[in-house]
Amino acid sequence: MNEQKPEVQIHPLEPTPHPERPLGLMALVTIALGNVFSSSVYALQAPTSAMTGRSAWLAFGLAVIVGFLTILPNLLVSGAVSFKGGDFSLVQLGLGKRASGIFAWNFILMCIGIAISTSAISGYVTTLWPGAPGKIIAIIVTVLIFLLNISPIKAISKAQNIMFYLLCLATATYIIYGLFHIKPGAFDFSAGNYFPNGGRGFIQATTTFCVTTGFYVQVYALALQAKNPRKHIPKSMLITAVIILFLYPLMTFVNVNTLPWEQTVGQTMVGTASSLLPTGLFIFFIICGPILATATTLNAGFLGLSKPFASSAESGWLPKVVGKKNRFGAPYVTLAILLAAAVIPYLFTDNVSVIANQTVLVQTLIKLFPLVAAWRIPTKYPEFWKTGLFRKMPLPVFYIIMGVCTAVQLALFISSMTNLTTAQVVIGLGLFVVLSAIAVIWNAVKGKEIDTSIDYASMS
Repeated sequence: MNEQKPEVQIHPLEPTPHPERPLGLMALVTIALGNVFSSSVYALQAPTSAMTGRSAWLAFGLAVIVGFLTILPNLLVSGAVSFKGGDFSLVQLGLGKRASGIFAWNFILMCIGIAISTSAISGYVTTLWPGAPGKIIAIIVTVLIFLLNISPIKAISKAQNIMFYLLCLATATYIIYGLFHIKPGAFDFSAGNYFPNGGRGFIQATTTFCVTTGFYVQVYALALQAKNPRKHIPKSMLITAVIILFLYPLMTFVNVNTLPWEQTVGQTMVGTASSLLPTGLFIFFIICGPILATATTLNAGFLGLSKPFASSAESGWLPKVVGKKNRFGAPYVTLAILLAAAVIPYLFTDNVSVIANQTVLVQTLIKLFPLVAAWRIPTKYPEFWKTGLFRKMPLPVFYIIMGVCTAVQLALFISSMTNLTTAQVVIGLGLFVVLSAIAVIWNAVKGKEIDTSIDYASMS
């Protein structure tokens, strides 16, 4: 009797010289922070201050913790094994061929949200220079970031570092200046503008902030570019979580406590900064704060989203042309698709979030795939776990942590469902069913051509 061939085969990549894997720990941290430090951090100050008043800074702190729990499964798995395809490869390894195909086709919708960043750049440009051609400038910036991402990874990392340090300087300027202008009663938790809508408003603000607190998980897909992926990728996620746990609440604390409350409630951070900062500092803050935050998010988004997308094409789940790479190893066709997703919706509507909101349900659903896959790694592939960064963690502890993370993810899923309109739920479920059906049909027609082998990065 012939031995049955396993559905998924895994094999290590050939050792790659460090000059071709230039991303050390700090480079990964700046990319991770670029992913998570988006324009939403500034924009969400308005609705959340209306929901929970001056306690918005506490809600943001809790949101960072909740966001960390949603990415913790990826962090733990990345300490055991890092794949070139990120979540796509994790789903393929943990759940098998068919599940990875369904994930691959539904992952396409993750690209639509990138258009929100293009739209945000336009908004900040016109805030600073009313009458400026914001849409044209935003598209030019997006194209420049695309061109950067088809360059060598070293160039991408250097550009990200420069933008990141300028962003840090602008953020520090806002925080330090604001701390010297804090209004009395900032810590008077019994005041009426703390928790004005009770626990419900506080939880609503927390779940709203959660949108911004987990995107740094995309650094998981950079295994091939990292010098020491099994050590540096999980550590970069942890360092990023600690930084934003300090930074996000502090920024929000300044935002809700530097102006009279009647001027603060419902105000974005940009609006607060325009009233608080002198003209020169305000211009510097807008350019190196919100605009650069959006640019770093675009840059990190191109880098992080392209990896699972390209890997699914290389495996045969999408047309092979999608995974083609240039001489620098950049998946230029995938990146061109991301460029189109960032620009085309914005050409037809200024309110791109209306389009993106139709895909929220699908995006939430597919986040459950890598979560379920992560449960199976220690027992299905013990050779990875026993040599990984967290090898001393007892399996019962791992499963307790995974149980907590699963409960949090399901709670967020239920919360997102309740916040969607009936039309959004119907459209979202329809998109998921259609794309999943395409994956099933694709497997039936081209199943024999699909490559189920997975490359994983060595320790160094």
